[in-house]
Amino acid sequence: MKEDSGYTGEKGHTPSKQTERFLLFLLVSILATVALLAMTGFGEAGQEDPLPKVLHVAFSSRVFPDVDPRDARIAMELWAKELSRKAGIPHAQVTLFDSPDEIRTMVRRGDIHLVTLPPLDFLAWRRVLNIVPAYVAANKSGKEMEYLLVVRRDSGIAKVRDLKGKTLALSEASRNQAGSLWFSVLLLRAGIRDVAAYLGKPPEASKPSQAVMGVFFRRYHAAVINRGSLETCIAVNPQLGKDLVVLESSKSLVGEISCLPAAIGKKLRLAMDTAAGALHETTVGRQMTTLFHIDRVIPFNDSYLAGLEELLRERDRLIRGKYHVTP
Repeated sequence: MKEDSGYTGEKGHTPSKQTERFLLFLLVSILATVALLAMTGFGEAGQEDPLPKVLHVAFSSRVFPDVDPRDARIAMELWAKELSRKAGIPHAQVTLFDSPDEIRTMVRRGDIHLVTLPPLDFLAWRRVLNIVPAYVAANKSGKEMEYLLVVRRDSGIAKVRDLKGKTLALSEASRNQAGSLWFSVLLLRAGIRDVAAYLGKPPEASKPSQAVMGVFFRRYHAAVINRGSLETCIAVNPQLGKDLVVLESSKSLVGEISCLPAAIGKKLRLAMDTAAGALHETTVGRQMTTLFHIDRVIPFNDSYLAGLEELLRERDRLIRGKYHVTP
């Protein structure tokens, strides 16, 4: 597989490397779907469920914070078309949505085969859309998805209340997902309800490496970033591990979730789980994980949502004033 397909899309717009990394998880999930359809031979004559003429995938724009929608669409269409071609599916269709309400009818009708969205959106819309969680990337769950509040060791910041009037960077993955929620709960625990007013100005969004280096070079007083991203930065620059310190940490808060229609049959679901679990063993799967530096796709487990659901319950208790506030 070549890194540069030579395709530049409309008006010469070329997908960025940042976009490619954000898209990989969804692309691997699509490949799992395609592999399953090809493996089970639904296109054979006489079968009740023929191979679909269009492979239709949908993804939330919130999965790609601060990524140009044109980049997202171009990259998704390139991959979806290639995958559908190899599977013998004549066409591929990609839908980008801002609100799950936009795809409600299509999902419930079975016209969309796979939908990927942030975990908070999944919790809010899973019953309305009638979808079930199917896959997550291995590095979007577990310890790597613990969120951290990071400061310089010599900053004099020892607790959350010390952030009053200070600057904060939220990594892109944190801003639109669970990391932002977790930070707001940290402030609620300290009796602080208005994040922007307490900090002096709204948190700034930046790439994970920029957020970490911003704290290191004193551009920001603190940053919210997940553990996996911080460890990657420290591996590249070990000095970061000496000069930065973790002030607070969260439980594991799952990342983006790929879902299937709830009406999917048991046999099809079992076959899809098998295909997804072995995808990293295929040539294309290995090329993709190597190129984009992310882990394999794994089956979703209900326990992955435990940390996020607990955090939401705590937030609601704190807002109602029925929880102990940390001095």
